[in-house]
Amino acid sequence: MAKPLYKFIQDHILHLIEENKDNRSYMLPSENQLAIKLNASRVSVRKALAELEEEGKIYKVKGKGSFINNAPGAPNRPDAESSADIFAYICPDFTTAFPREIARGISDGFKEFNANTIYLSTYGSASKEEAAINLAKSLGCKGLVIMPSDEDNYNNAILSLAIDKFPTVLVDRLLFGLNLTCVSSDHYQIGYIAADFLAKKHSAVCMISLNNIVSSIRNRIEGFNHGLAAHRIHHPHHLIFRGNSTLDEITAYFSERPNITGIVCNSGHIFYLLVQAMHKLGKELNKDFEVITLDGDYKDLNATLGLKTFSLLQDDYRIGFEAATMLARYIYHDEPLHHMTVPLLQSPDNT
Repeated sequence: MAKPLYKFIQDHILHLIEENKDNRSYMLPSENQLAIKLNASRVSVRKALAELEEEGKIYKVKGKGSFINNAPGAPNRPDAESSADIFAYICPDFTTAFPREIARGISDGFKEFNANTIYLSTYGSASKEEAAINLAKSLGCKGLVIMPSDEDNYNNAILSLAIDKFPTVLVDRLLFGLNLTCVSSDHYQIGYIAADFLAKKHSAVCMISLNNIVSSIRNRIEGFNHGLAAHRIHHPHHLIFRGNSTLDEITAYFSERPNITGIVCNSGHIFYLLVQAMHKLGKELNKDFEVITLDGDYKDLNATLGLKTFSLLQDDYRIGFEAATMLARYIYHDEPLHHMTVPLLQSPDNT
């Protein structure tokens, strides 16, 4: 009687066990790797592994893989907390709710795979981003989740991640020209919805942003322009209000354009400066002008101050969770990385 295929697979695994019997934390190849190497189905591989586990020759760690069971209970078993794998989340800052909620999703995502997360801030600097990437790699991080800085030039460390194919997933924004996977909202859709919402009531609409460099803002601007064009508004207003801009500058901008009554704010910081500027011009929110804010960083403060605006909210937590679980599945289960768009949490259609 012919020997079943899964028995041949077991023979191969037993050979690996014998070869690595002195390595107390040796992890066997993944199901997918074994299936490819032995030209077998994953069903046969699973059956072979399951039988060896029943015999006590291997053990499995949820979310990681199969290990040689030659030192049961040893303190350096891979399922022990002290030896859990580490991932890093690298982000410009954690001062607002958006990156913090992403961080919470990332942490929960990696916990599903018994892994820990460290958090590194770049303060929006490309040089500090490079240092954070190098630090994370030197600490032995298995993979990185990165919200890139707003600077226009890519640093050497992030270029090397793409070249070396180091396990990396970006959140919120793409890096043009680099083959790095990104999990984000549909920023084009955000800009389009915001324009469509305001264009139904206003003939002159403006979008205010902190920059036009990062992909998320560029996509929002493109969507905003097309959203207005759909309402036959072909001359959209754009104000790039950079970090070193002053209240007087935003006041002067709207003083010279009194016809603008619908405004999209790409950050809470911009929104509060806008309200102050309009107050100086004798204009009142929701009476003389209407604002749609993007993201919910300042929702609680708005309620305290009695400022009411419509907001488009991203699903921050899910962005982080999906990025972490995708990266972990890539490392532990050989599942491919792919760009992912996460639906909005709040829009005119689901409020």
